[in-house]
Amino acid sequence: MKSLAFLETWRISAFIELQHSAVQVIETALADFTAFYRPDGSSVVPQRDMLCVIGAERGFCGDFNTGLVNAAESILAATARPTEVIVAGNRLAQSWGERRPLPSVIEGASVAEEVPEVLNRLLDRFSSLLDNGEQTQSVGLTVLYHREQSIASCRLLPYPELPQPSRLPAYPPYLTLPPRKLFLELDDQYLYALLHAVYYDSLLAENQKRLEHMDRAINKLHEKLEVLSRRQNQLRQGEIIEDIEVILLATMA
Repeated sequence: MKSLAFLETWRISAFIELQHSAVQVIETALADFTAFYRPDGSSVVPQRDMLCVIGAERGFCGDFNTGLVNAAESILAATARPTEVIVAGNRLAQSWGERRPLPSVIEGASVAEEVPEVLNRLLDRFSSLLDNGEQTQSVGLTVLYHREQSIASCRLLPYPELPQPSRLPAYPPYLTLPPRKLFLELDDQYLYALLHAVYYDSLLAENQKRLEHMDRAINKLHEKLEVLSRRQNQLRQGEIIEDIEVILLATMA
């Protein structure tokens, strides 16, 4: 299991920077676009929130899921708007227990190849929780996940205001689609890319946590073996001493 976790960590680390670069490219395109075009309705105040919590689907990673549940409770306690919870990971759902609100659960990813399928299920569940005719932009979406050595909270919807270019081009970008339609399609691409980056960060942190947990478990086993070995030597020495005493007593007799 330790070897599998190390291999998964190495594989994710090999392309996670590329995923973050893809997000930055889309952010740059959105910043250039919004510098000249701001479609009506692009800034909508959400009437309700959704909280997506990405946990570990496999075990042997310590308090990975427990920390997420505690952080989610803090976020829910500080939120005044109605909030629905989506949990990615069956083990995380078990850690959630009977806490309110009860989450909508989807199966999480164990390896990197499963992430796109999980994200498709997540987006389907997100769409199914929207009211009839409700727009995506009218719902706030926050993702809670592990990143490196801490728990991070990322607000995906509504999209954060991107920094504008320090120097605007002389001419606006040439568009082949209406600004509103292009803005919505860029939004979809941005959301999908962000979800990939977030989930890969979570999966990387999970495997790193598993490596640390397995290292501590192995060290404890070595310590226990040393204690048992010393105890075995003490018992063996006691037996040898008893044998010598018996031989001496027999000789004296």
